[in-house]
Amino acid sequence: MYTTAIAPNSLYDVLPYSLPVLHTGKNWYVDFYCFDPVKGALRRKKYCLNKIKKTTDRKARAAEIITCVTARLRSGWNVWVKTESTREHTPFNECLELYKAYLSRSEENKSMKSKTAYGYLSYLGIFCDWLQTRATPLKFCYQVDTFLLSDFLDHILIDRESSSRTRNNYLTWLSTFCAWMVEKGYLKENPTSKIKKLKEEPKKRNALSTGELSSLQTYLNTTNKHYLLACLMEYYTFIRPIELAQIKLENIQIKEQRVFVPGAISKNRRDGMVGLNDEIIRLMVELKIFDRPGHSYLFGKDFKPSETMADSRIFREYFVKVREALKWDDSKQFYSLKDSGIRDLANSEGIVVARDQARHSDISTTNKYLKGDNLTVHEETKHFKGGLSSKKEETTPSIPVSKAKSPSNEEAFSSKHDVSAAPQPPCAPSHTAQPASSAERQDCKAQSLQVPSATESKRTDETPTAEDIKQESPSETARDFKSLISEKVGTSKRKRRRIGQEAIFSTADPYKNRHK
Repeated sequence: MYTTAIAPNSLYDVLPYSLPVLHTGKNWYVDFYCFDPVKGALRRKKYCLNKIKKTTDRKARAAEIITCVTARLRSGWNVWVKTESTREHTPFNECLELYKAYLSRSEENKSMKSKTAYGYLSYLGIFCDWLQTRATPLKFCYQVDTFLLSDFLDHILIDRESSSRTRNNYLTWLSTFCAWMVEKGYLKENPTSKIKKLKEEPKKRNALSTGELSSLQTYLNTTNKHYLLACLMEYYTFIRPIELAQIKLENIQIKEQRVFVPGAISKNRRDGMVGLNDEIIRLMVELKIFDRPGHSYLFGKDFKPSETMADSRIFREYFVKVREALKWDDSKQFYSLKDSGIRDLANSEGIVVARDQARHSDISTTNKYLKGDNLTVHEETKHFKGGLSSKKEETTPSIPVSKAKSPSNEEAFSSKHDVSAAPQPPCAPSHTAQPASSAERQDCKAQSLQVPSATESKRTDETPTAEDIKQESPSETARDFKSLISEKVGTSKRKRRRIGQEAIFSTADPYKNRHK
């Protein structure tokens, strides 16, 4: 029996456990030893039986425990490994070797891009280097849990001082890696499902303005027209640089003015078709692009057609030289041409056209290329007249109280909306919504002194004064009506309320006509 941890190259390498044994005396218990893969040594497991009162029952229970534990230990069960599948305690190093072989094979049969496989291997190398610094080594697959991966992402964000975007890229890779482990049975569930992405800062890349695009074209026209063709392709067709490096002349259809992007080279693995602008065709004819064989790549060495495919980094690296020559900041990049093209096409022909040309599956992806300072603002929104227009009060007509006809409820309500709908001259009556001409306004102004005032019953032969022709506001008139209604004897409360409501819509005296 094992009573202590066993040194390497001993019996536990062949049989990493001891059989259970019953111990009697003051304390009854069954114990055995089993190898703990985390500690790398044998650990004792003990089952107490003192709670069972009768001796015969204790012996029977001990016999059941010994029989069950012995059978499970011989079948590969480990009491210290909390897994449901035998693959979950597979050594992690074996799992890594199988994953590397999987990436290599996926790259060979073109089911995964070389750039993607290279990036995954880079992430895996950094992850393995971090595991070597931990006090508790990672030996088995079941030890890959949420806490372990969260600590690794904190290492990327804090220790390596990476951005939130880089940390989220590592989380994306961990999610695919753990999904592969779940598929192969090395994990029961994906531990990254409980880890959230951080909010990312806006990309440093900015679109080029109209002036910058003109400067770029002028500079390249005199220095490198073949690279100008690459810039035009990026600006008008939105083809990604890694796809642009793999486009062949046979993919270009001049008569239909379109470019076919095979699914083998596209990002979403689907065939695509994009329009070819007139500017691109003119420059292609000028540079005699189609004098080369159809199986040639559009951009090879020195951005000229070649039968040898160039690396996609040539577009970015040469743009750095152009940027330095034009004295631009590093926010202007080769991919900024795509941002500029999507912005200009969306503003000119609509965002749906830009979405289809960019081969985006959803319009929300296209919106990411349109920053706030590049979005369209309609001029109609700047000058339309809304319900909160401040000019309404200036155009609202006022009517002398003494000569206005008492309107009905419908007339009073329609008069209110007519006043707000169309401007009226100062001397127009309440039921008139037609604007007066300049001659009519002069006539109204000349005749305004002849309008009888509210004191006409007392002074009929006198010339009206400024106090006599002073008009009352609707609110003052409504208050006077309320005081008259409250003093009226014999009028019901419901009738007084109706008269008061009608007075709010009219500047005339409804009490005068209704209660004679």
